[in-house]
Amino acid sequence: MVTKIFPFLISCFFGAFVIAQPKLVTNLDKKLKESSGLAFTKHGLWTVNDGKSNSIYRIDEQSGIIRQEIILTNTTFIDAEGIACDQHYLYIEDAGNNDGQRKDLKIVRLAIDSIHPTEKTQSLTAETISFIYPEQTNFNPDKKNNNFDCESIIATKDSLFLFTKRRGDNQTSLYALPKKPGNYKAVLKKTFNVSGLITDAAISDDERSVVLVGYLKGHVKSFMWVFTNFRGYNFFDGSNKYVLLNQTEDTWQTEGICFAKHSKLFISCETTQDHPAGLYVIVP
Repeated sequence: MVTKIFPFLISCFFGAFVIAQPKLVTNLDKKLKESSGLAFTKHGLWTVNDGKSNSIYRIDEQSGIIRQEIILTNTTFIDAEGIACDQHYLYIEDAGNNDGQRKDLKIVRLAIDSIHPTEKTQSLTAETISFIYPEQTNFNPDKKNNNFDCESIIATKDSLFLFTKRRGDNQTSLYALPKKPGNYKAVLKKTFNVSGLITDAAISDDERSVVLVGYLKGHVKSFMWVFTNFRGYNFFDGSNKYVLLNQTEDTWQTEGICFAKHSKLFISCETTQDHPAGLYVIVP
C-alpha cells in the first residue's frame, strides 16, 4: 500500500518537523527543463512542461528519456502547471495565473485508453473543463499579492481538487470541481497555512493520503505537507506533517509530485542556476 511511505518519514522526526532527503534518479531530457507536474498511469510516468504548449510527455522513470509525446490538436495551454489522473483520464491543469489576470482557466481531460503506448508521437483531441474562482473579483495584475495562482491538481473518484499558490499570504486554498467537461464555479472548501508556495499535489491510490510539495520564495528550502487520517475529502481536517526536503539555500525548484508503484513518491524539479532538471524519488 502506498501509505507505507509515511511511517518512514515519521521515523525521521526531528523537533517540530520531518527531514527527508529525496534521491536523484536521473536528470531529465533537455526538452523537459521546465517539468511542472507528474502523474503515474498504467502506461507509466507523465509530465507537462510549464508554460505554453500543446504536448504532454511519457518519460522513462529510470533514465528520464522521453518515451512518448502526446500532441493535443484542439487546445493550446496558456500556462500549464500540473497533471493528474484517475483510472480513465489524464487531467492537465492549465490554471497558471502568476499575475492574477487570467479569465480563461481550464483543465484539459484526455482519455487514457485513447493513448497507444507503442507510438513515439501521437496526436489526440481532448475535452475541456473551464472554471472561475467566485471569490476573485479583482483581475488587475499584482503578482506579489496574488492569491489565485494554481499549479496543483489531484483527481479522486468523485471530483477534481485544486490547491492554490497564494503569494499574498503563503497559504493554500482547496477548491473542488466536477470531473466532466463544462463551465463551472470552483467551490472553495478550506484554506490551510502551508508557510510557503505550493507547486503540486498527489493523492495515494487508496485516497487515504495527500501530499503537497512546494518551496519558499526564491525556490529555496523545498518542503512537503503530508495529510492523513481525514474523512471524505476534508484533507485539512485530519493529521498533518511538515517535511523539509532541502535545508540549503540552493535554488531547487520542486514542481511536480506523484505516487507510483512500489510505494514510491516521484518529485520533478525544473532547471535552476544550481541544478539541472531532475527526477527524484522518496522510497519507504
